[in-house]
Amino acid sequence: MLNPSLFEINTRVWLAEQGEGFKLVDVPLDYWDFLQTNGIDYLWLMGIWQTSAETTRSFDLDPIRLDSYQKAVGYPVDPKDVIGSPYAIDAYEISPLIGSTDELIQVKKELNKRGIKLILDFVPNHFSRHTRYLNSHPQHFIQYKPHNSQTEKQDHFYHNGLDFVHGKDPVSGSWHDTVQVDYRSNDTRHWMIEQLQKIAKLCDGVRCDMAMLLLNSIIQKTWGDDENILVLEDEFWSIAIPSIRQSNSNFIFIAEVYWDLEWELQQLGFDYTYDKRLLDRLKSQDLQGIHSHLVAGLDYQSKLARFLENHDEERALQAFSMEQSKAAAVITYTLPGLKFFHQGQWIGRMRRIPVQLGRFPREVEWITKKMDDRLPEGLHVLSSDAFDFYSRLTKILQEPALRSGYWEKIEGFPNDKKSIFVWKWTSESSIILIVVNYSSDIEEFAISLISEAKAVVDLWTQMSFSMNKITSTSIMVGLRPYQFRILKLISD
Repeated sequence: MLNPSLFEINTRVWLAEQGEGFKLVDVPLDYWDFLQTNGIDYLWLMGIWQTSAETTRSFDLDPIRLDSYQKAVGYPVDPKDVIGSPYAIDAYEISPLIGSTDELIQVKKELNKRGIKLILDFVPNHFSRHTRYLNSHPQHFIQYKPHNSQTEKQDHFYHNGLDFVHGKDPVSGSWHDTVQVDYRSNDTRHWMIEQLQKIAKLCDGVRCDMAMLLLNSIIQKTWGDDENILVLEDEFWSIAIPSIRQSNSNFIFIAEVYWDLEWELQQLGFDYTYDKRLLDRLKSQDLQGIHSHLVAGLDYQSKLARFLENHDEERALQAFSMEQSKAAAVITYTLPGLKFFHQGQWIGRMRRIPVQLGRFPREVEWITKKMDDRLPEGLHVLSSDAFDFYSRLTKILQEPALRSGYWEKIEGFPNDKKSIFVWKWTSESSIILIVVNYSSDIEEFAISLISEAKAVVDLWTQMSFSMNKITSTSIMVGLRPYQFRILKLISD
């Protein structure tokens, strides 16, 4: 599938919002219809696995954590709303808050009927600090060695007389609610592939948390002993991904990845890798950096997961003004690759929820007009401006040229106008031209087009558009601050 769209749901929180005892199987079918209508191909149910109540009590309710939650949501958090991180997993079993395995399979069937594939979490680097596997499989977790200078005093803990280390990455430090899996052991690698195989029976793909931490170079940097140099031959992903695709050749692998390791993970078999660099450059308005980012080959760009927000990032309406967020969204989602949307993005949420919380932050509604009957049961819109914008954008993204056409970046003239971004998607019968002014200034510029068009439609307004031609193949365009045009040039 070319240029698909993914929608992430914070599953535990979303279900709790519907009412006490509400399970995944209780979601009205018109919600899945709504996602289908809006062009969603992959649904990521984030956070469905069983966690440990003991880990939540021990690590997620201390005063420092509670203070961090308050800073995130803007008001004091009720401790009963702290349910623990979904990335501190006890075991790959469905959480009782979500439902049963049979119910998940039933929901997957409903999604698949609508052409939507189910994506679940695989968190390969670590388990919960209180995982049951510390009792049954302690050999698969890294134990502390005093001479290893990579491990600080607070980074390890005792369990059943053994001294284990917390999960960590070499940049951010340790996650004290987790225990680190030992990928220096081949037995452990095979055991983790068994976990992945168990997950793969329940879904159509996985989003792999911090996938780059399993690269041999990162393992050496993070966990290499001072006394010994690790000798790791095969990469974990080069074994794990083919093992799953032996039984399901279409199984999808999505990597959360940073540190410029996206290409390396694509080469190891990942279908899509996070494109955090584009988001960061949009936030900082690094215009030259954005242009440079978009000259990479299509073999690389078509495997990037493009997003404006997710559960780890601040909300788009926190990072950008409303108008800037719209321009950033048009840039992000009309590029090649996976179009990654986050629950709450379409309805105008402005506060990010820490993953440890079980209730969405309170928000002030910004409704400017009545919503219509297209909304599924239980969907609560906070900003009609945001909702109208994404309703139009997701419809446009289903245009055949944007789904399966050929993408090409175009230069505007004069070419020193770095705030102007232009590209086109070409199919057999039409060209879709995207033009964005990503600045706070009015801009006028020219675009060269090779082909003639018999008609031009502004897809945003669904009205005919008259282009101001300089020559038979050149047009003049003027845009207000953060304005954009999405034009369909029809050639037959």
